[in-house]
Amino acid sequence: QQRAEKLISDIADSVSDEKNVTTAYDAVKDTIMHMDKIASLEDGELLGLPTGLPSLDDILMGLKGGEFIVVAGRPSMGKSVLAENIARNCAKQGLAVRFQSYEMSADELIQRGAAAEYSIDFGRLKKFQMTKTELDDFSIYSAKACDWRFLIDTEMLGIDELCARCRLMKRRGGLDLLVVDHLHLMPRQGRDAVAELDEITARLKRLAM
Repeated sequence: QQRAEKLISDIADSVSDEKNVTTAYDAVKDTIMHMDKIASLEDGELLGLPTGLPSLDDILMGLKGGEFIVVAGRPSMGKSVLAENIARNCAKQGLAVRFQSYEMSADELIQRGAAAEYSIDFGRLKKFQMTKTELDDFSIYSAKACDWRFLIDTEMLGIDELCARCRLMKRRGGLDLLVVDHLHLMPRQGRDAVAELDEITARLKRLAM
């Protein structure tokens, strides 16, 4: 099954490459149009999806289609929290988000989101010992989250399966943002960690494009 999915993925990549072939003339024309679009942006307007963090949006001009962005840092520096915040903000805007989590469970992601959104004490939330106000806020958050196009997948998918599911999601209902939390935990063949991670990141970049 995995071999079949990889063949389908490779064929899809090949077809996609043919579709994206362009002349230098068209590339220059598109570049000028892109520059004109940037010049016409009003203050605070973004080219891509909003992260919900104004300072980061100011630097990136939003998360633009086709981009593959890696959030790197030492352990316990808040990478997963940042990823969840960005995913939640995009989902709140009505965008279709897929959160592929290789570490946190779906209920933990919901708890973290509620805690961040309404400043609920995370320790009390985990023990379900919230104050009346916190409990009301959690109920409000839960009701809102039910309407989001926010898919949380905690299955230990390999790169072939992940790409196949994302393409299927894109065709069926749309997909605006894919977040992969703890990329290094994605199942691999165990031959050469560096080479395999290089292949995974290359595949994800092609998927984004």
